[in-house]
Amino acid sequence: MGSDVASYLHDAAVFVAPLRLARGIQKKVLGATAAGHPVVATPPALAGIGAVPGRDVLSADTPGLLAAHVVSLPRDSVLRATLGRSGAPFVHRHHR
Repeated sequence: MGSDVASYLHDAAVFVAPLRLARGIQKKVLGATAAGHPVVATPPALAGIGAVPGRDVLSADTPGLLAAHVVSLPRDSVLRATLGRSGAPFVHRHHR
């Protein structure tokens, strides 16, 4: 991931990928997950990654659920930490 994106991630509480069609975005999702950031994404953005929603990332297939995840994660330090602890090792194991 480029240093310009990494600097934004450093200050972000959540990485959000709200896409209906995803081409190449998986690298961004994997980069954020590998860096230990909690990720909220639509199913197309997670396609082919193999991450387990609820364990490695949060998945949302409706606008309401996406918004709920995005609003709740900054307030839930336990869930953010849990996703970071699970997601980063997942990426390192499966996407080197």
